[in-house]
Amino acid sequence: MHVKLGLWEDASHCFEAFRCSLENHISVEESIVFPSLEVAFKNINGPTSLLRVEHVHIQAIKQRLHDALTRKNAMAFFDHADTFQLLLAQHNEKEECILYPTIEHISNDKKEAIVHAITSCNPLCTTPEDKDTTTKHVTSVQQSII
Repeated sequence: MHVKLGLWEDASHCFEAFRCSLENHISVEESIVFPSLEVAFKNINGPTSLLRVEHVHIQAIKQRLHDALTRKNAMAFFDHADTFQLLLAQHNEKEECILYPTIEHISNDKKEAIVHAITSCNPLCTTPEDKDTTTKHVTSVQQSII
């Protein structure tokens, strides 16, 4: 709504919170969840490899959204937002139907550690300190699981 109304500063602030939350999510998956599953199932070419490729595409579109906000280009922002929404919907479907059910098939102690890692990260970091805290947390959990 902020972009539509030309409230660029508000739009940028909201986007930054979303960006940080998304990066936390991707970081936890790529640093903890994916390696844990790959070790448990001795398979690095399974669904995690596809999800990693999608993360690259998600990051690229996220950057295009940021660029459109920086240029205050509403048309470009909405074009990229449409693409982003479609890609995220497809990606989330894979997580819900493949990734999360797969977690159910690993040992309970590792499963609990993975779930704790996912749920304990700061979902809305808005400062560099928040991001540093989350990064330290991910690294700590990663070392204890993998």
